[in-house]
Order: sequence, then C-alpha cells, then structure tokens
Amino acid sequence: MNVFLLTLFPLSLIIFYFKKEQNNRAYFLPVIFSGVAAAALFLAYKLLFSSVYYIPRANVLTNFVYYFFSQAFIPVGVIYGLFFLFARKDSVEDRFSFFFPLAASFYAVFLPYLILETQKPYPGFLLFVKPLMFLAMFIILHAWLNKIPAAVNNVSQLVLSIAVMLVALCIPAITEAIWVVDLPPVCWIIPAVLICGYAAFIVFPKDSGSN
Repeated sequence: MNVFLLTLFPLSLIIFYFKKEQNNRAYFLPVIFSGVAAAALFLAYKLLFSSVYYIPRANVLTNFVYYFFSQAFIPVGVIYGLFFLFARKDSVEDRFSFFFPLAASFYAVFLPYLILETQKPYPGFLLFVKPLMFLAMFIILHAWLNKIPAAVNNVSQLVLSIAVMLVALCIPAITEAIWVVDLPPVCWIIPAVLICGYAAFIVFPKDSGSN
C-alpha cells in the first residue's frame, strides 16, 4: 500500500521530464537533483534539531496552522525562495518553469518520510489522498507561477494569480486538519476533490474545439 506514496512524485517527475522538448530536458536534471539534495539536508536538520512528530489537537485551526507552515508554506517558501535567489543566471521565466521539478523532487523524499516515520498505522487518507493533494497543489502553483510574467502589468491578473496560489497552498493543510479531528468525511472530501479536479483540468485541459 506504500507503493503509491513512494512512486507518485517520481512518476510525475518522469512524465514532466519527457513532456519537455528533448533539447530542453537537460536543464531540469540539475533542478531535480537539487530538490532531492535539499530534502536530504532538510530532513537531516529536522532529525538533529527538532522533532517531526506532531500530536494532532482537537482543534481544526491549530492543526491547520501546524500543517500549513511545517508541511507546505515553510518548505516550499524556503526551498524555492533560496533556489530562486541563487539561480540568478537564469531568467525569471526559467526560474518559474523550474518550480514543479524542484518541489516534486523535494517532496518525493520529504512527504514519504513525514508519513511513514511519524504516522502509524497508515490510513488511506495519508497514503493516497494527501500525496494526491500535494501533487495537485504543485501543479496549480506551477501553472499560476508561470502566468506571473505575463501579468506583471495587469494588477487584477497578478492579484488573481497570488490568490489562487495561496488557496492552493492552504487546501491540503485545511483538508488534513478537518480529517484528523474526525469530522464527517464530506467535509474533507469536497476540498480534496476540488483541488485534485482543478489540477486534472490543468494537466488535461478540455479541447475547446471538440464536439
């Protein structure tokens, strides 16, 4: 049952890599390796200096704050923010295009560790729903990040891009915060389906010219 969790992000990276033009693929390999290396360093730091185990509270807001900052906002913000700053030889557009391979390669290591080392037994939500939501979140963030260069002179479009990305960052955390306190399943199924459905729409857009 752990196979899905362990293979989802590596498979998504393989698909992402081979969807690129052959002459552009080499640019993404160092980014992928950087994500894996960053995850190893990040986990080494957590093992040495902090505990990754979290005992859920009976409060949705408290759980949301923990999941949002420790599993989404801080890892994504720090890792991608540092990469964005240090990769200054690349154009802004190129650095935006590197978001998905960097984030997916980081979470290919980080997310299985969080689940398999700190959560026992492993319920289906953690093995299937949570990884799918994080993958969906990265697909959405990648898509809207890459809209920003064209939206720089369009304030409304820029605000919309930032708002969509913030919502995407929040949904996995709020969904898990709801799930962990045993609220009715429909309360977490709806946001999980919405984020995964929207990501699927981005990956497989409806052909407007079809009948």
